Amino acid sequence: MKHLIFIFSILIIGADTAVSLIKKRVHDGLKFSRIVKYTNETIVDMKQNLNANMTQELSLDVLFVADFSTYQAFLEMTNGDVGSAQHYVNIYLGAIFEQTKLIYENFKFGDKTLKLTFSGTFTAYREEDCPLWLSWQEELEADKELLDEFDYDNSTEFSNSTDVFATNGTSGQKFNSYVDVTLDELQEANTTDMTLQIDSKKAIDKFTLWIKKYAEFLPKHEHAVLITKFDLVTVNGHSATQGMAYVGHICQLGESSSVVEDIGASLTALIAAHEIGHSLGAFHDGSSEAKDCDSNDNYLLATSVSGSSNRETFLNSRRMSNCSIESIMKNLRNPSASCIKKWKSKSEKKVHKEFAKKPGESITIMQQCQISFGPTYGNCLNLGYYHGKSICERVWCSNRNDKSNDQCTTLNYFPAFDGTECGYNMAISSMWCIEGECVRNPKKWLDCKDLNAKTCTRYSASKLKHFCKSKAFREICCRTCAKKVKS
Repeated sequence: MKHLIFIFSILIIGADTAVSLIKKRVHDGLKFSRIVKYTNETIVDMKQNLNANMTQELSLDVLFVADFSTYQAFLEMTNGDVGSAQHYVNIYLGAIFEQTKLIYENFKFGDKTLKLTFSGTFTAYREEDCPLWLSWQEELEADKELLDEFDYDNSTEFSNSTDVFATNGTSGQKFNSYVDVTLDELQEANTTDMTLQIDSKKAIDKFTLWIKKYAEFLPKHEHAVLITKFDLVTVNGHSATQGMAYVGHICQLGESSSVVEDIGASLTALIAAHEIGHSLGAFHDGSSEAKDCDSNDNYLLATSVSGSSNRETFLNSRRMSNCSIESIMKNLRNPSASCIKKWKSKSEKKVHKEFAKKPGESITIMQQCQISFGPTYGNCLNLGYYHGKSICERVWCSNRNDKSNDQCTTLNYFPAFDGTECGYNMAISSMWCIEGECVRNPKKWLDCKDLNAKTCTRYSASKLKHFCKSKAFREICCRTCAKKVKS
């Protein structure tokens, strides 16, 4: 018996045909071919249904790079253990990202929040792999390329008062602006010995060229942040610059980048957040482009940062001024910044913010001191330095090798990483730092259980107050100690 092949043709009368599709089916050995013709109206309707299930969000994929000088610092911290150094430098880069991400969660651009996503890390384990290291021949070639691209000789304007310079390109192009963050007060208080120096403008130029050269070997990203122990200096040799970025060049390969001096932990993250703000299109508060916003208000894009004892002024360091928000929103309307606008499914599950890992859970308070001041440093045990305040607002560190005195040191702005354990003498593990305050840790309260409830509940309140200062006791009687803190 011969099988017949039926071809069904569906004709749509009175409409323009946009697309013709042939669908083939097999049923009981018979092959059926069906031509389906879609009209323009049908396609529009399909797009509308697709968009109904999708929502647009603002997100930025960020790559964090540690140069050889940063890697060397971790080698010192781990007594030359290569494996441990490589492990902890990656943990640290992740912690810097998480702190920067937490800062950006506070900002609203219209009705949307800009979500930072972690695209990965790269660490230069050899000096010759360092983005800021070039042979003399490579440096001459790089300088020539920059001269050809930006035409410094003919169109560069310097402004000594703001440490900003702009290059006017061809008609219709936006300016290529370099902006650094100058933290004068902070630099005076910073006792870290920075023996390596580099001109801050040359640093961002070198990093840009390095990104373009090795882009295919790096994790895919939309902005790159270089963390370095190099002392970034001005043209005049002043050591007041802690970061550098191009203004408004977000999404542009190589030029969407920042160079950040690793002053230490939360301050390094704050500088990274500041520089990303520049790349997104924000200028310094108080500059000609943001003259309606006072830099003294201590917002993220201020020219200097202050660890003010005033709670509102302190919190401003993790907020953006209206001028910064408006400048960024204006820049995001440019087609060149389109990489930030992404579509995602409305049904996509979200991780609750409270349960995402915070930087202080990965980098201890001792490690925060070591990163900031050197491998021999640890957290200050002299409570007199804190003046009744917690480590969350300001971290104090001491040199453990110097037994002759109990002096402690800090930075002008040095709050603990969010997620750092806090409480009286850091003994109560159910408390952690959030935005400079020691607050209840919901993770500990939800997960915490006594290993021996009968033993834990037999002690009086006064004895528990003493016993719960011991980490070993807290591990056995976690829930009881947590309730004691609550009461």
